[in-house]
Amino acid sequence: MEKVIFKTYFHGKCQNSKTGIDPPGCPNPDCPVVCGTPGSIVHFYNDFRLRAFTATVHGMESIINSNSAAFKQVEANIEEVARSTNRRAMSRFIRSPSPTCANGESVRATLVGWFRRFHQLMIVACGGTPEGKLNGLPGCSWEQEFKSYILSFP
Repeated sequence: MEKVIFKTYFHGKCQNSKTGIDPPGCPNPDCPVVCGTPGSIVHFYNDFRLRAFTATVHGMESIINSNSAAFKQVEANIEEVARSTNRRAMSRFIRSPSPTCANGESVRATLVGWFRRFHQLMIVACGGTPEGKLNGLPGCSWEQEFKSYILSFP
């Protein structure tokens, strides 16, 4: 998150490197220069939100990737529960030497199917369309609260 937001876009002071003078509105509350000050982050809030969304989705995708340690641990935990739980208590999984889901798929195949849709589900949950249009992510905006909070920093 830090790299995507602060190392590649929002960075450092807004001062003119030759004069040492801050541009009008900088550093607070509405700095029209991309830099690392609260005023710049407030001014470019939509860019900040998009970068935060993208970093969150990509971070989660790396965790839920079927080759990740986290995925393998979830899979192992489900398989252990499936092996040690009776059929009534585990309605989604059936007891067998090789745990499978109710529809006959392996636990791994089922998890891969669920997680494959994560990016698309996040877009829709945040106000985008099933076709992938972000629409400004209105469902994932805490603009007023965020701006008040970020402007509380010097």
